[in-house]
Amino acid sequence: MNMFSANHHVPTTLCQLAAKVAPTLIAESSLVVRSLACGIALKHRRLMPSKLVSLSIDPRLRINYGRRFAFGPGKAELLEHIDRTGSISEAARAMGMSYMRAWTLVKSLDCGFAEPLVNKSRGGRTRGGATLSKTGRRVLGLYREMETASKAAIHATHKRLNRLLKP
Repeated sequence: MNMFSANHHVPTTLCQLAAKVAPTLIAESSLVVRSLACGIALKHRRLMPSKLVSLSIDPRLRINYGRRFAFGPGKAELLEHIDRTGSISEAARAMGMSYMRAWTLVKSLDCGFAEPLVNKSRGGRTRGGATLSKTGRRVLGLYREMETASKAAIHATHKRLNRLLKP
């Protein structure tokens, strides 16, 4: 039995499409492309029996710096939540992760960069806080800039691939 069996409750047309296109996308790309329906390479959902939503490819960048650390969409999101809430604890809660996990991720980033990405003040009765440092804002901005550039780079190919899909 393959991953596209009837036990997964996925429309046959989606599974057929994914079975044909996904291996090629994954084999030829270092992008992580995901699906809401099957956990495979494409987002392609049925709205009505005769109408399909157009193909959507979401590049997800992951920056690896040897064994020191990795920086990707999750850590970028964590930094954005810290910036918005002013708290590692609130950022963790917003992302559905434990405070300890968020703290560990922040510490791993601090070890990988020349300067800390998050300015932290101790909690307690005065309720501590956290803000992005100048370096943290710069790193986050550069990461988002790279995401935008990668989306622009695949735009033409994405259109050509979309034209090959069944109506």
